[in-house]
Amino acid sequence: MEVRPIEVMKTVQQDEAYIESFNRTVSESRVQAQSVPWLHALLSESADSFQRSGLPKSWHERWKYTPLQQFIMPDHFKLSETMGVVASVAATHPLVHENALRLNMVAGQISAAELERMNAVQGVRLCRASQLDMQVDAALIEGTQTALQGAQSEGDGLIAASIALSQDPWVLVIEKDFTAEFPLQLVYQFPSTVPVAGSYVTLMTHINTRQPVKLLETFIGSKSLGNTFQSCVHNIRLHPGSSLEHVRMFALESDDKIQHYVQMHQEKDSVYHAGGLSLQGGFIRQFTAVDLQASGAECQVKGLYLSKDREHHDTRVVLNHKAPHCQSQSLYKGIIQNAAKAVFNGRIHIFPQASGSDGSLQNRNLLLHSTAQINTKPELEIYNDAVKCAHGATVSQLDETELLYLRARGLSQVQATQLLLESFVLEVMNQFSAEVLPVGFIEYLQTVMAVQLEGHGHDL
Repeated sequence: MEVRPIEVMKTVQQDEAYIESFNRTVSESRVQAQSVPWLHALLSESADSFQRSGLPKSWHERWKYTPLQQFIMPDHFKLSETMGVVASVAATHPLVHENALRLNMVAGQISAAELERMNAVQGVRLCRASQLDMQVDAALIEGTQTALQGAQSEGDGLIAASIALSQDPWVLVIEKDFTAEFPLQLVYQFPSTVPVAGSYVTLMTHINTRQPVKLLETFIGSKSLGNTFQSCVHNIRLHPGSSLEHVRMFALESDDKIQHYVQMHQEKDSVYHAGGLSLQGGFIRQFTAVDLQASGAECQVKGLYLSKDREHHDTRVVLNHKAPHCQSQSLYKGIIQNAAKAVFNGRIHIFPQASGSDGSLQNRNLLLHSTAQINTKPELEIYNDAVKCAHGATVSQLDETELLYLRARGLSQVQATQLLLESFVLEVMNQFSAEVLPVGFIEYLQTVMAVQLEGHGHDL
């Protein structure tokens, strides 16, 4: 991509404003981790990484169609003054699971009562990284250091800034004696009293049980919220033989902006089923990177993005086959309408030692208006001949013949369109287990899609 000198100069000037705001926040924040040398060094390294690189630029391939400076302001590096206030999420919200062990996280904070309730569950431990014991938790500390250094190596300045601003990462450990069959749900909210600010969370999760684990991460917006940005870096390690179903749901307001980065490390014979559902939000960036590090590891990554009005939804998936005889499957579907934009960038990377790999990467999109946009790029990077891989992408519109068939049987234009869209997303939704989704999820999804269609017949 050709980069013009004027564009470079303008970007450098913008970077200076972001870095100045970032430095001010880092220097003013009272970081508990400063008393823990290994953690303080790690967070300082993240800060240095952002100061060197600044925000990702439009000439970086992975950000080519997402001009980050249009969505993030320098003031978004200011942390909320109410970060110590933890509020409860209404239990009546349709995306709150009725049977889950729920943990409310507001601006990166968890109340002492909820923390105690989570740690009371057999086989569950949740604490700050600064609370890890150098002797007892040596393996966890080493894993945390390796994981966060790996996240920084992505070369993404926003990830590095997020780690530094999270101040003291959370560590969630699911031990071998975990036996609970109910899901764990993390519900993220942002204080509604802050007009322009950011919230930054880093979470390290270790799954070390053969009991299947179900984890939901739900991001809920607030109607009274102003111009806010949330960033969450979530590193997950699946130990040998462990299994995780992990679903992320984004139900935000039109002014809400979020980046969610998942870095998954899979060991021998582990199974990872992931889902990313971008339902509503002004700017949603999902980045899922999976490392299949030992033979027999298997992952399925599927998702859905519904983009309307002027929303911008960006999805990136990287599946790294680093060991022989691993399997990966990825399917993402998108419905884009009005003047919304969506981006999909997926890659399967087969390393030289990963013989016997089996991978599939698919992206399918529906454009409902002539002003809607999708930029999609599935890729294969293969360095071993003894593998089986497939990839593909489609961009289409609703079939007029199918619409005519449904209209002829008494359905209105909106009803016919709604039915076809529901059938389009069904392939993704059918891949989730019944236990992991809240009872009210399907009705909520139908409501979101109905709101999108209201007053907007497709014009393609």
